[in-house]
Amino acid sequence: MYRDTGRGFALTLAALAALVGCSSGAPTATPTPSMPEPEELRDRVVVALRGLSSVRFSVTHENENVGTDMGSGITLNAAVGVAVFPDRAELTADTTLEEFGLSLDMAIVQIGAQTYLRDPISSVWREVPPGTLPFDFVGMHESVANALGAAANLTLADAAKVDGLPMLKLTGMLLPQDLRGLVPGAPEGDPILAETWVGRDDALTRRVRLVGKLIEADAPSMVRLLHLSGFDEPVTIEPPL
Repeated sequence: MYRDTGRGFALTLAALAALVGCSSGAPTATPTPSMPEPEELRDRVVVALRGLSSVRFSVTHENENVGTDMGSGITLNAAVGVAVFPDRAELTADTTLEEFGLSLDMAIVQIGAQTYLRDPISSVWREVPPGTLPFDFVGMHESVANALGAAANLTLADAAKVDGLPMLKLTGMLLPQDLRGLVPGAPEGDPILAETWVGRDDALTRRVRLVGKLIEADAPSMVRLLHLSGFDEPVTIEPPL
């Protein structure tokens, strides 16, 4: 019996080519980056914070009708500034003089143990005694690093991008006194919830959400938001006097 072996071989090649063509057109799955252990990422975050030379920051409150009691009838609504480590910071604080419902912008410069405040009415700078302000931004990177380093009950999850960069959210419980480098008057009390958004690739902290009492006048439901950016930018801060 005659067999057209050449034709059969050609058909086989055509079928193989079709299969190859179909498989080459199939989408290639993008591998999902592996998730580190929470403690492993926390350690990277602590190292990255301690290694900063400068950072821009802002502090706000999740409830716009609730601020931080600065004493003397003044409430801090928000602050924005820059810190140069190890010992300098300058910021502008949006405050309210509660008795009169008057909004005031305060300029503040901190250099080591010295704090300078520009009077919002006269615009005259003066040095104020240590401990006048409820916060101290000159060592904020160390303070946040120390608090995260001591955090308990850590969990880790993917988070939405920040500034176009992939983020991970590290969640844990902190003791208020572990943040005394940033908030010198933080009381010993119940743990507070800390949610920290960090770069998946660089472990730099972009956002921190703190839920709980950080100063004596706070309600237990107080929520503060700390935003960080401008890492290691060249910045000069000089005494205003």
